[in-house]
Amino acid sequence: MEWQAQQFTLPRVNNWHFAGEDDVTLSTDQDIVAFNEYMFGESTKSQITFLRSLTLCRRPSEGPIPFYIGQLLIALFGGLALKGRLRSLTVKHAETLLSSIPGLAVTVAQLTTLDVLSVNPCGAQCLELLRQLRSPLTHATINIARDFVKADGGLPLESLHDILLASRTSLQRLELGTWNIFWEPHTCFPNVTSLTLRWMLDPQTLDYVRAFPRLQVLRTHHCDVSWVADEHERRAMNQAAQSVSLFTLWTTLARFRGSPSTLFHLAIPVHIPFVSLDDDEDYDCTTWMLKTALCDVRPLFLELRLTGGAWLTSPALQQVFAEPALGTLQSLTLSVWADSNEEGLYLETALDTVVNEVIPCLPSLASFDLNISGNWSLISTGSTPVQRTTKKEDVDMKAIARRIQRACRTRTLGSVAVSLDCGGLTGIPRTELGNPYNPAYTSGADDDDIEGEDEDCEQVLDALVKARGDSDETDSSKDMGDDD
Repeated sequence: MEWQAQQFTLPRVNNWHFAGEDDVTLSTDQDIVAFNEYMFGESTKSQITFLRSLTLCRRPSEGPIPFYIGQLLIALFGGLALKGRLRSLTVKHAETLLSSIPGLAVTVAQLTTLDVLSVNPCGAQCLELLRQLRSPLTHATINIARDFVKADGGLPLESLHDILLASRTSLQRLELGTWNIFWEPHTCFPNVTSLTLRWMLDPQTLDYVRAFPRLQVLRTHHCDVSWVADEHERRAMNQAAQSVSLFTLWTTLARFRGSPSTLFHLAIPVHIPFVSLDDDEDYDCTTWMLKTALCDVRPLFLELRLTGGAWLTSPALQQVFAEPALGTLQSLTLSVWADSNEEGLYLETALDTVVNEVIPCLPSLASFDLNISGNWSLISTGSTPVQRTTKKEDVDMKAIARRIQRACRTRTLGSVAVSLDCGGLTGIPRTELGNPYNPAYTSGADDDDIEGEDEDCEQVLDALVKARGDSDETDSSKDMGDDD
């Protein structure tokens, strides 16, 4: 086939400017026409070998895809397959695009140089592309279209057993967005170290342990929806499946990010050093659920973001952190936000809870970062309500930090940070006491900053093995999968 864009009668467009290895985005028909004219022009046709990153994001609102646009895209990807060195490809509105252009999915699948692929949303044509793709990917993002999901929340089993065959051993990071995915037992990606799950229905822990046996980083977003109403039953199913499995558990897992209830339901019975939990998407998180989930994984470094003033005005957190399994916690970032419809919440009560009920429970704590925000009221030392117009200068943030530091009975707490964004204190600078705590592997990176997280995991694995060995020695008699 002649990969010549000039063989079509095309509308005239402005000249395309392409500088070497730029990331190219084609979002309109004019973009596609202009870029093809540039790539296949007599004086610029060699430029196709320099294209490294391409994003296709033609919106359905542009209208039906003209025939000549489809032919141009087939010509472009045919040329890239023959002579190109494309490393990264992102296709938005992917199913609409691929299903509207016969032969495009097969042509894209002929690419052999891709490292990174993102397709969203996926249906039958996208999955066909993923079946035939010849590139050995290192990073894939696959978001399944909601209208492709079966009525019971799953996908046709034949849709997934043979995708990404060329990437089975090369894939390192995978992001999946769908209502549900079932991995057959023989489907395995042995070198995937980072997995992100979005909008999953009842994720089955054992399926992912088998498919990604060397996982180091697991992130979940909105994976709390379930067909099973009983919280205990959902957790029990994952516990039972793992207890009878011959597969090794996730002994390399170093980081988890998600909601408390997702961690609870997954029932992962291994020590995970770095845990970040946010109940913003979790409307049913209870004290018992949080306590059980944390005791399963026994973190050393914990970020905990909770919604609701009751967490700091009741014994809830004391019940959680009094568990012996959490006695090795070294770093805690605690953020509590009170909703505007909550009344009778006083900042002094919250600080008393931290000082008297949280810090004393953590004998190994070396770093504590407290963030209180939302609808809290100030109370003076005489227990007289202070108006929200109280001058910020009246609040001694250093004194608050020192009080927290003194509450640690073992005197291991060397780093304290306090941020108060409530009760008229908005704008007061964050206060830090002591030297910042810098463990070899820190948590807290943004969800998009996964490169650094995955690289850092390599640095912590040796320490992780030792930490698990020490922890298992002290907890050998404890059944971490026990629900009671």
